[in-house]
Amino acid sequence: MDTKKDISVEIELNTMLQHPFRRRVRRWFTAKQLYESLRPLFHVTYLHGLTSFYICSDGKTGRRDIKKSWFGYLNGIAHIVVYSVCYTLTIRNNCESVASYFFRSRITYFGDLMQIVSGFIGVTVIYLTAIIPKHRLEQCLQKFHTMDLQLHSVGIKIMYSKVLRYSYAVMISMMLVNFGFSWGTFAVLYSSRTQPTWALHFTFMVQHTVIAIAITMFSCFTYLVEMRFVMVNKKI
Repeated sequence: MDTKKDISVEIELNTMLQHPFRRRVRRWFTAKQLYESLRPLFHVTYLHGLTSFYICSDGKTGRRDIKKSWFGYLNGIAHIVVYSVCYTLTIRNNCESVASYFFRSRITYFGDLMQIVSGFIGVTVIYLTAIIPKHRLEQCLQKFHTMDLQLHSVGIKIMYSKVLRYSYAVMISMMLVNFGFSWGTFAVLYSSRTQPTWALHFTFMVQHTVIAIAITMFSCFTYLVEMRFVMVNKKI
């Protein structure tokens, strides 16, 4: 009898310990508001300096909203400065690039220079278009929020948990592809006893990361528009 009681007590304790973990997992994969469904995406863009705001939550009401921060501006400017320094170092290092370690001639030298310049211009344009017209992104989010309130008034409920899971799936897939491509490229270089500079590591890896984040943001916003069109068509 005592052993049965001990087993039942252990089972109850295990279930009680598992409940908080399950609740946390559910919170990570469930969303009830628009800003809550996009919170992980904008945390990533905020850390990489692509947005000057992030999604915060009110401790009393639990409502999610946009919070601006001067750190976002400084973070974006700091990223651009670091990119400029690293691209300058790669140019001074005889236009160092990944391709230059495999093929080296006058033609490839000019190609490496154009690749470095185009990469710097592309990253700078992405950051400037993300920082300077920041109000456009905020207005877009506010229009989505107003649209959802209007759709809710006619009986159309947006499934924000699907948006959250979709953003997780796109971000994770992009990170895996970026990590696999970067790791494979530098593994080939190191296997041939070649040691690229830290500036090349930074420009090569972070450049693809920024592009992947921009693609993820575009995919999530496209999915938001597609979901609303589909649900409105079903209601009609």
